[in-house]
Amino acid sequence: PFIVSGKLYKAASYDENDGTSARTATITVSAAGVGNQVVTLVQIGSDAALSVAPLNRDVSFAAGNTTFSVTSNLDWTVESDAVWCEVTAAGSGSGIITATYQENTATTLRLATITVSAAGIPNQTVTLTQAAAPVALAVNPLNQDVSAAAGNTVFSVTSNADWLAESEAGWCLVTPGGSGNGNLIAVYQANQSNSPRTA
Repeated sequence: PFIVSGKLYKAASYDENDGTSARTATITVSAAGVGNQVVTLVQIGSDAALSVAPLNRDVSFAAGNTTFSVTSNLDWTVESDAVWCEVTAAGSGSGIITATYQENTATTLRLATITVSAAGIPNQTVTLTQAAAPVALAVNPLNQDVSAAAGNTVFSVTSNADWLAESEAGWCLVTPGGSGNGNLIAVYQANQSNSPRTA
């Protein structure tokens, strides 16, 4: 209560309206021997708000998940433009978006754009940047023993990159290269001598 010009006033305190719709409070004043008096307080809604932070998350090449923070007074939906990155579908008010991403097996980084939408307000976009996988290269077996007759044999290549192959022996020709997992074929001529030879 407070006094102005000798008159006693009662104050109505109210919380912030963080919703976008107006709201009404009914106030009833009672006194003995007289009818109740009813007044109302109408509070307008807040402006529509939607923001997402941070603008980008950098993550490793391994599978995992990360979060983005949403500040809003609206219902919102979320979409990712990358099939390898799944996100929380929707929410209401302030909340958290969880982005779950698969392992990046490529040797180049990749980017997912995440769009958060709410009615009557511009979309908000953030990104998830996933690091490239380290380059991998393995060839098996380490040696193939073959007969003196001409022929061919196969080595297995396991890789996530483009690769080249060459033989230092003129009598042994190999697949010149490939991409990712594949086979390396070695074609060799007959050995006319009595001594073994190595390519």
